[in-house]
Amino acid sequence: DCVIIGTPEPEIIWYFKEKPLKESHNKMLLFEGDKCSLVINEVRYADRGEYKCVAINPAGKAETAMTLEVEPLPVTDSYLTDESKMAPKKPDIPPMFVQNFEERIYYEGAEARLTCRVQGRPSPTVTWYKDDVQVAPTGHIRIVQIGDTHSLMFKHVGEEDYGIYMCVAANRAGSISRCGHVSLKG
Repeated sequence: DCVIIGTPEPEIIWYFKEKPLKESHNKMLLFEGDKCSLVINEVRYADRGEYKCVAINPAGKAETAMTLEVEPLPVTDSYLTDESKMAPKKPDIPPMFVQNFEERIYYEGAEARLTCRVQGRPSPTVTWYKDDVQVAPTGHIRIVQIGDTHSLMFKHVGEEDYGIYMCVAANRAGSISRCGHVSLKG
């Protein structure tokens, strides 16, 4: 994630190994306000390397870089017996939020997104609630999951969207929830 602030609004370019990065089914560029994110759905060994986010406008250029390290999957030997192939089962881990959604005040008619990141083993399922009623997708509300990032997206926020929202993450090891308000501004 990068937070980009500039006037005029800068152009954002992501690079991978010094070449401009193009979106694909596996790599998505997300923009939310002044936050710019690169999401890699299924990380592969070939995805390892330096990623750079560059912001450019007439006032100048700013950039930040990070290196993604990926360990290769172990190679299995076909001659091993079934008993020796059995690896110890990894313990279940209850869900935990690694990023909570932020409470924001939205202008009526604006697009809005509540996003949280949740991890656990096995991967938790996430359910959204508004005022204790489960939220279902509609023509105006979408529920999106990309990896461990879960979002509730509104095409246009209206009076009916005002309220307390809860994100519940659960797996067989437990459950956790977080609440926040969606408020409207004039």
